[in-house]
Amino acid sequence: MKKRVTIAEIAKKCNTSIGTVDRALNNRNGIHSETKEFILQTAKEMGYQTNPIAGALSRKKSIRLGIVYCENHADFYDYVTRGIEQAAKELQFYGVEVTQWKTTNISWEEQLALLESIDIKEYDGFAINSAGMKTDVMINRMVELGIPVLTFNTDAPATNRFCYIGTNARGAGNLAGELIGKLMGQEGKVAALGSFLATNSFIERFIGFYEVIQREYPNITLCPHSECFNDTQSAYHETLRVIKENSDIKALYITGSSGTVGAIEAMKELGRKDIILVGYDITKPTIQALKEGWCTAVLYQDPYFQGYQAVKVLAKHILEGFVPRIPLLTVDTKIVMKYNLEDCGNTSLFLS
Repeated sequence: MKKRVTIAEIAKKCNTSIGTVDRALNNRNGIHSETKEFILQTAKEMGYQTNPIAGALSRKKSIRLGIVYCENHADFYDYVTRGIEQAAKELQFYGVEVTQWKTTNISWEEQLALLESIDIKEYDGFAINSAGMKTDVMINRMVELGIPVLTFNTDAPATNRFCYIGTNARGAGNLAGELIGKLMGQEGKVAALGSFLATNSFIERFIGFYEVIQREYPNITLCPHSECFNDTQSAYHETLRVIKENSDIKALYITGSSGTVGAIEAMKELGRKDIILVGYDITKPTIQALKEGWCTAVLYQDPYFQGYQAVKVLAKHILEGFVPRIPLLTVDTKIVMKYNLEDCGNTSLFLS
């Protein structure tokens, strides 16, 4: 990889100060025209490339980014926050200001009320953890006002957002279907619990799971799916009900983080370690459940990376006009089980 030419190297070559080179490269006052021309010609010959972020910010005092997401389930979203804050720290030198708003849950009513309370014209762009189709109108309104929007963690594909950062929800469902199908020995009963009335991503996870089971495992019986609104208590009660009504059930697939925790609690209460449980996310309860055998596997979504990239890509879009060739910047879904827990970044805080 070719080494980037620095301002200091140009200054040394031109036998002048870094400040003088900076004024020449950024077209600032306080430099003679002959000196400026000499520096620009030297920089060109050396292969110097300007920093597009710094260049853009030299023409504007600050860039204001708004990040809207959820705070429940805390273990997952704490890592999203860490990613957001790290990206904000890296960009603050260039005048990028990041403001965060959190809803209690992924609720379209709560998120819509929050978005309507924000003076959106005061911001240059937004990254939104979409709470479902009923917030699509608001996202499109923002775009119509010239405010770019990207979605992260949960998508809003019917909107005019310029890209989505997160896992391929349907692909993750496919992966869960394949894993559970093989672990079940290709036969028996399985039930899916999740939030099927909320966001597109949860629906896609279920569809992906269902299509693999239906197509590739004809001897597996799918029990009627159960709505638990991605809520721990709802998932706990629904899991109890499903297992009691289907005592011979072999596996459960949970489509969300909070739901996974609720299902684990129900299985503990019933003493059913024999049931295969595949859910989502590395959290304190799922780590403990994996180690103790109450949970078979979770699908890891790298929440830190999602939060970090949401800020970085939004800033790059505003400052450089960057638009990904495909409007989906997907995060790899990783199967995490007991013996590869330590390979995931989220576990470092909890395994000590």
